[in-house]
Order: sequence, then structure tokens, then C-alpha cells
Amino acid sequence: MAAGRAGEFAAEGLTETLNHLGFETGRLKTGTPARVDKRSVDYSQLQPQPPDEQVRWFGL
Repeated sequence: MAAGRAGEFAAEGLTETLNHLGFETGRLKTGTPARVDKRSVDYSQLQPQPPDEQVRWFGL
């Protein structure tokens, strides 16, 4: 089923167009976590996980 983000159309044909223009494409596994109702979580049992101090980009 073709679909985009909420309220947006799917970007059908985008990958093929980019390949035709000479770009190399691939897929990333995002590992999107399941949605959880925040009222069901005991936050007192969690440990903070701060972000990296230095930004690291995907590309060079």
C-alpha cells in the first residue's frame, strides 16, 4: 500500500528517478519503536540517556 507521512502523498518513483540521475540509493532500517501510552510508564524506573555531546552526521 503506497503511503506517505500523515496527510502526505507517497513519493512513488522517487528512488527510480534518483537512480536514473546517477545517485546510489539504499534503505535504512529505522527501528521505529512501538507507540506506548505515557500514562502506562513508570518513569521512576527509567535511567536518563542523554544525547551525544558532539553531533555526528551520516555522511562525510
